[in-house]
Amino acid sequence: MFNVSSNPRVNESMNLICNAFLNLAREKNYSAISITEICSRASVARKTFYRNFETKEDIINCILFHKMGEITDKMNATDEPYQTFCCFMNNWKKTSIF
Repeated sequence: MFNVSSNPRVNESMNLICNAFLNLAREKNYSAISITEICSRASVARKTFYRNFETKEDIINCILFHKMGEITDKMNATDEPYQTFCCFMNNWKKTSIF
């Protein structure tokens, strides 16, 4: 499981790792991505990776957790939550690798 933190440095490391993973996933299959590659692309030590994640699956869970938070925040901030949800999902579908 990934760690949720209020520490800005931890969050920055997690963002770097998630973005590195997403970039690698655009280039190759999931099974071909190694944690070493993710760390190298993110410019973080393996120790930093394992401090925040246990597996590559945890990165996906983290990304989805934050995306769902974005959807919820936007839906709560509008009078048209269904329309906001549909727009968000359509945009994510166009830009996502998943």
